[in-house]
Amino acid sequence: MLRRPLAHLVDVTVRSALPALCLALLAAPVGCVADPGAGQTVGDDGARESESVRCAAGTTIEGIDVSYWDGTIDWNKVKASGKVFAIARIGDGTYMDPMFDKNWAAIKSVGMIRGAYQFFRSAEDPVKLADLVVSKVGKLGADDLPVTIDVEAADGVAAATYEARIQTWIARVTAGTGKAPIVYTGKYFWNDNVKSTAQAGNALWIAQYGPVCPDLPSPWIDWKFFQYSEKGSVPGISTAVDLDRFNGTRDALLAFAHGTAASGGGASTPPPAPAASGCWSNTLGVEVPLNTCVQSKSDRLWYQCSGANKWVDRASDPAACVSVHPLP
Repeated sequence: MLRRPLAHLVDVTVRSALPALCLALLAAPVGCVADPGAGQTVGDDGARESESVRCAAGTTIEGIDVSYWDGTIDWNKVKASGKVFAIARIGDGTYMDPMFDKNWAAIKSVGMIRGAYQFFRSAEDPVKLADLVVSKVGKLGADDLPVTIDVEAADGVAAATYEARIQTWIARVTAGTGKAPIVYTGKYFWNDNVKSTAQAGNALWIAQYGPVCPDLPSPWIDWKFFQYSEKGSVPGISTAVDLDRFNGTRDALLAFAHGTAASGGGASTPPPAPAASGCWSNTLGVEVPLNTCVQSKSDRLWYQCSGANKWVDRASDPAACVSVHPLP
């Protein structure tokens, strides 16, 4: 069993076309920074927003996610430390977390906003997994966050099968809980192993340790939650704990829980989801078609739209692009 599901998948800061997952099964996560060559998928150093990186819309609030690995938690101390929300693990596939019931009740009892997640095992029956979720949380309360599907384990399943099983799980959990689930993942894991755009309407919880602004997988153009560390120190918890950020205020988080806010992120009017072959450009503030090249306002480098919200670094050579947008 994994030591810390939901924290072991980390799309650390990498500038490489290869997957950049740092797992807790390995040594401690490392920040990997390298310069890409032309045509490689672009990450970001966190100091700026590039064409494939999305910063928070404004105010953010802090929370945590927990499992039985975090032991017995003093939730009053957690709340007093300033954490606004907490998301507890239901289980890892069909394995049920023995601390979930206690954490689920306690988070609400101290006045924090609560959520739940299930570590998704794509090789297992998605109907059975979804039914386990519904059996634990039932119809969610108005202030409860939608359940999260934690997508970070390949389990030897082909991308098309993975996508289909995620969709089955999402549909069943939506019907059973009354709220459309959140998707937790990392850019490189999703793009390499799931390769799906069907979940664009579900809120994104992005995992990436190191950057200030996370690098998003296709097809998302904004994020709701950002897991930015697995080494947090929080009063009331004796272990290192996962730290999370919500893209908005407490009122915005409640509006999201109530289903009265757009799923894409903290902006009051988030940009529209890109078409199947388009990309959202932070520089231009519009969606651009396939093979468009944009010179980013943040770093003055050229980026090419290579697919559904997928930007690749063209270095300083926009010659291969069908449409070119240089900075003034």
